[in-house]
Amino acid sequence: MIKLGLEATGKSLLKISNQSQPIVHIAGTNGKGSTSAFIDGLLRSLDYKVGRFNSPHLVEEFDSLIIQGKPISSTVYYNLVHQLETQDDNYKKLTNFEKLTVSAFNLFSQQEIDVGIIEVGMGGLLDATNAFSREYRDSIAVITPIALDHISWLGDNIIDITKQKIGIITSKTKAAIVAPQIHHQVIGLIRERCEELKVPVYFNDRPGELVNPINGDIINAQLRMAGKHQIENASTALLAVHALQKHCEHFKAIDLSANNEISNTLNQVSFHGRSDRDVLPGVIVDGAHNPAAMQLLRDTLSEDQAYTFILGFSQDKDVDDMLRILIRARDTVIFVPFSSIPSMPWVKNMNTTTLKAKTDELFENSVDVSVSNNLPEALQLAGKSGKKVVITGSLYLIADVYRL
Repeated sequence: MIKLGLEATGKSLLKISNQSQPIVHIAGTNGKGSTSAFIDGLLRSLDYKVGRFNSPHLVEEFDSLIIQGKPISSTVYYNLVHQLETQDDNYKKLTNFEKLTVSAFNLFSQQEIDVGIIEVGMGGLLDATNAFSREYRDSIAVITPIALDHISWLGDNIIDITKQKIGIITSKTKAAIVAPQIHHQVIGLIRERCEELKVPVYFNDRPGELVNPINGDIINAQLRMAGKHQIENASTALLAVHALQKHCEHFKAIDLSANNEISNTLNQVSFHGRSDRDVLPGVIVDGAHNPAAMQLLRDTLSEDQAYTFILGFSQDKDVDDMLRILIRARDTVIFVPFSSIPSMPWVKNMNTTTLKAKTDELFENSVDVSVSNNLPEALQLAGKSGKKVVITGSLYLIADVYRL
C-alpha cells in the first residue's frame, strides 16, 4: 500500500532517543540514488561515519539500509525490526515504507553515525522520510533533476510535481543544493521557496562538468558510472558537501582543496542498477524507468551500434515515450516480466504481449520484438542476437539481475 503523509511515521520517530545526527535529505525524479552514493563516498573519505537509506530496495528490504558503504546484515535488520515491533505499538500500524523509514532512523541512532543520507521514496512534502524532526539537528536538502513521474500521485504537470519535491526544504533547512534541471520552471519555484523560507540555495549551474565549488576548478574524473548525468550527479554531491562545510557546525573541518583526492574518491563510487557494467559480462544494467532517465541512458549508448534491449515496465509508466527514446530500427527488443515483490503487492508488471503489440505499432513492425517468460530465458535469447545487451525499464527488473 502507498500512503502519503507524515503523522504516522512521525509518531514512531519521536520515540528515538538520539535525534541529533545531521541529515542530508535528497528528493528529485532522477539521480537521487547515485547522488546519495557520491555524497556517501566523499564523506567517508573525510573520515565521517555515514548511514544511508535508499529506496526502493533491490533484492531484500535490508539492502536499502547502508552503514559505511555496506548494506546491513539480515541479522541486524531483523533484530531491529523485532525490537521496534516489541517496543512501539505504532510501528505495527505503519506501511512497509514507513517501517523502513523508521528502521533507518533507529539504525542511525544505534550505530552513532556522524551523518545520515536519506533518499525520498516518492515526492517529498508528504513522503514518510520528511517526518524527521529538524529541531535539534542540522539538515540540508538536495534536489536532483525533476521530471514527470508518478503522475497519479504527485500531479500531471511539472509545477505540481516540483511543489511536492521541494517540500523537503523547510524553514529549518540549513541549505538547499540544486542539480542541473531539465525544466526551467523548477529553478524559479526552488528560488522562490528558498527566498520565502530564508534558506541559502546553491545551484549546480555548470551542466556536464565536475566542478570544485571551492575554486571553480574542473576536476578530471573517470567515474565507474557512465554518462554526463553521472558527472552532474557527482558535481551536485560535491556541492552538497561544500554546503555542509559552510552551514553545519559538525563539518567545519572539511577540506575540499585537493582535486586529485576528490577525483580518486568519486572514481571508486558505484551504485547497483545505475550504469552498472560489472554485474553481468557484456551487459549494461540501468534502472531507468521514466522518459527523462531513459534519455540519459540513451545518451550513454552509441548511435552507430545496434543493441538488444531486455525491457520490463510497471503498469503506471509512460511507456510510449520511453520506447521512442530508446529504440532504433536495428535494435532487438525482448520484453520480460519482473518478479513479484512480496512487500509491494501493488506493483504490477505491464503485460509483455501488450508491450510487444504497442512496440510493433509504434515502429511499424520495423524492429525485432519478442517476449520471454523470465530474465534467464531473455538473456539466453539475447545471447543469440550477437548484439550488446542492455537491461532496463524498471528497478524491479534490475533487482532480478542481482538475484541471478
